[in-house]
Amino acid sequence: MKKFLVNARDIEKSAYIWNAIACTSNSVQSFIFLMIISRYEQITDASIFIIAYTLGTLLSCIGKYGVRNYQISDFEQEFSYLDYRNVRIITIILMMLSGGVYIGVSALSGNCNWYKGACILCFLAIKAVEVYEDVFHGQLQREKRLDVAAKILSIRMFFLIIVFGAMYVLTKNLLITELISLISTIVVSVGMNYSVKDVVSKSVIHIRKNKYEILKKCFPLALTTVIMGYIANMPKFAVDTLANDYEQTCFGVIFMPVFVIGLLGNYLFNPLVGKLSDYWKNCEYQLFIKKIQQIIMLVALIVVFGVAFGEVAGIIILEKIYLLDLRVYNVELAVLILSGGILALINFNIIIATIMRKQKELQNEILVGGIVAFCGGQIVLERFAVLGLAVFYFLVLLCIWVANCVLIYREMNRCEKSDIFCK
Repeated sequence: MKKFLVNARDIEKSAYIWNAIACTSNSVQSFIFLMIISRYEQITDASIFIIAYTLGTLLSCIGKYGVRNYQISDFEQEFSYLDYRNVRIITIILMMLSGGVYIGVSALSGNCNWYKGACILCFLAIKAVEVYEDVFHGQLQREKRLDVAAKILSIRMFFLIIVFGAMYVLTKNLLITELISLISTIVVSVGMNYSVKDVVSKSVIHIRKNKYEILKKCFPLALTTVIMGYIANMPKFAVDTLANDYEQTCFGVIFMPVFVIGLLGNYLFNPLVGKLSDYWKNCEYQLFIKKIQQIIMLVALIVVFGVAFGEVAGIIILEKIYLLDLRVYNVELAVLILSGGILALINFNIIIATIMRKQKELQNEILVGGIVAFCGGQIVLERFAVLGLAVFYFLVLLCIWVANCVLIYREMNRCEKSDIFCK
């Protein structure tokens, strides 16, 4: 296994291919899980899974704390691998505690029983394994071995999909399925990551006791990613509090393209972090800007294709897969696909701002967007139904993206006129 994970004739090409496979697996797993659950007519389990997956995705932002891209772009090796790892342990504890608080508050409000709470907590544990693994993969990427990290992630995702699907078919019980999936995830993750531990350079494995400094420097990134995580999932939380299980499931299905487009953005973004960091470090601003423009154009093409396909066949395909009546959501699907594209571009802007070390400036704009989304989501849903919520969601994301672009443009324009950052 180690030989397969480490050996590669062309490391850069292997990194792109396996990163694509990993992102695809990550993108489709929620589709597959929900399809299996809904096909067995377990609407209650389907609605629980949707909120568990949504909350797990959101709280993993706390676990990851925005550190991965900071770690990769740590040119001077200001912090060691163990510094980053120790920070990750702290943030995972915060992640799990936050999940416990959510379950407790939901239980007090009557929106969560013991079964739903246990399912949410178990899925959070699965995400915690992924979050812990991520810090080691960040070190591999910093040392130009993204291919190894991507292979491990691809295999682990494949096993998770197989185990989850097989166990739900056998047990038709979401909690038992998640418990067995958690155990298999831990075994596969520990086994594969431990087998390639010596790939990480020994020179960077020492303790500088800088974990609190990392927490301080990455706090703007953490706040930004958590707020963006909430904004990205705001419609689901609004629907979860105001709709029944069937309506939640229907909305969860048409909302899936938002996640898929956002995760597919990782095809483009993850392998480019190192290259963009080098461009910025070496003051190659024209190459930096050109690469950004290429990414924006590519995401735009994906979104245009997605909207066109969604309008022609999207609802029909989703109805066939999930055995639900989704005909009334045709327009909402198109708006949500557009929103997914904007969300992907915002995530790309966060990467750019991190490379520029302007993450603090970015947080203020996203914080305002988060407040608007939090205050307006349920109100819009109550007054204008699902279509109004989808449009509101799109407008919030669009405003955030435009504001981010203005900030980044000003910083690039300033740097092009000055060489103070060049060494």
